[in-house]
Amino acid sequence: MHLTHYILAYRRLEVPDGVPFELKPSPGKGWGAFATRRIDRGSLILSEKPTFVIWRSHREITDYHVNMAIQQLLPSQRVQFSLLRNNGSSWFTSMNEAFAENSFNIGSSDRNRAEAHGLFPLHSRFNHSCIPNSKIPTVNGEVISSFATRDIEAGEEINFCYNTDFEGKTRYERHQALRFTCDCLACRPGTPFQELSDMRRRLIRGLQY
Repeated sequence: MHLTHYILAYRRLEVPDGVPFELKPSPGKGWGAFATRRIDRGSLILSEKPTFVIWRSHREITDYHVNMAIQQLLPSQRVQFSLLRNNGSSWFTSMNEAFAENSFNIGSSDRNRAEAHGLFPLHSRFNHSCIPNSKIPTVNGEVISSFATRDIEAGEEINFCYNTDFEGKTRYERHQALRFTCDCLACRPGTPFQELSDMRRRLIRGLQY
């Protein structure tokens, strides 16, 4: 029953018409975004406006700030927030936890502008891969957008790399930074692909220094 509620919740997340993906279970990862048609390299996958924005650093945000933001939402938007679950299919223990797991930093590098984080329910469903097929979402004002970095075939899961400095890091170093175990091709231990990936990354790191 608990898993059923989890599945039904994500099926009720509002996905815009015309986007080239659907939300469905991703084995071992909870919920993911999967291409419904071929997406050519360089093509836009999704542009998403935040449900709400909190103009504070993550470490300063509390349940109070999230609750105050939610009170300003339309009823339909509040429902969308209530549908969010963690990858273990359970409810979050606090509003701040739900926000932290589904938000992106949209702050400017301008030191005179406060740090800001926006809630993006759809982009937060894109899972991680050390060999991703889309870019880390780019920020334009309060809107974030993702683009394909290679051709993505129908049925393929769409993912991006959660860290910007993984190019020269080994599997062990990546997992230490992620704080979870990635099972992409570059991370499956003992496989030729994983061994070649680590060798290539050590070489890249050597060339950078």
